Amino acid sequence: MSAYLNAAIYWPPPFVLWPIPLAMPFWLVFLWARGTEQRILSRRRPREDAAIDFDSGSWPLINYGWRVVRLSALSLAFLTPPWLDGALRIALYGAGLLMMISGALLRQHCLRMLGDYFTYRVSVSEKNTIVKSGIYRWVRHPSYTGGMLFNLGIGLTLTNWRSAVVIILGMIVMYVYRVHVEEKALLKVHSAAYGEYMQRTKRFVPFVF
Repeated sequence: MSAYLNAAIYWPPPFVLWPIPLAMPFWLVFLWARGTEQRILSRRRPREDAAIDFDSGSWPLINYGWRVVRLSALSLAFLTPPWLDGALRIALYGAGLLMMISGALLRQHCLRMLGDYFTYRVSVSEKNTIVKSGIYRWVRHPSYTGGMLFNLGIGLTLTNWRSAVVIILGMIVMYVYRVHVEEKALLKVHSAAYGEYMQRTKRFVPFVF
C-alpha cells in the first residue's frame, strides 16, 4: 500500500502544506481572511423587513461547490507535478498570496458597504435600497470579484495549472448562476431602479466587464 501511495502522490507536496516555513504565510492569510469576514458579519443586525427568498439553490451551490472545487484542486496538486520549478514556483506562490490578500480586502470592503443588507441566500425586500457607495458605484457584484480573486489566488498558491483550471471552471459555473439569480430577483422587485443601475455599471470589473 505504501509503495502504491508513493507512486501515486507527487513529491514534494504543495507549498501550502510543505515545507512548513513556506506553508505558514498561506494559512495566516487564509485564516485572517476568514476570521475578518466573520467579525464583520457578526456586527449585522437582524433584518425587520419581510424579504422574499429568490435563492433557487444558488447559495448551496456556492457553499458546497467551493468545498468540492478546493478539495479537487488540492488533490490535483498532490497527484500531478507543479506548473513551475525553483524560483519561478516560489514567485507564483507569492503572486497567489498577494491575489488572496487583494480579494479578501475587496470582499471585506463590500461587506462593510452592504452592512445589514448582506445575505448568503438571495433574498430581496421592497424596502431594500440598492447600495451604490464605495466600489458599488462602478461594479454591481464586487464581492464576487473579491471571491474570484481570493480563490484564484488559492489556485496559484498550489502552483499547479490543473488546479487553477479546476478553480476557474468552478468560478464560471457558480458565479454565472448566482449573478443570474440575483439580478433576476432585483429586477423583479426594483425593476426601474435596478435597471438604471445596470445601465451604468459593470458586473465584475469597473469600466470593463
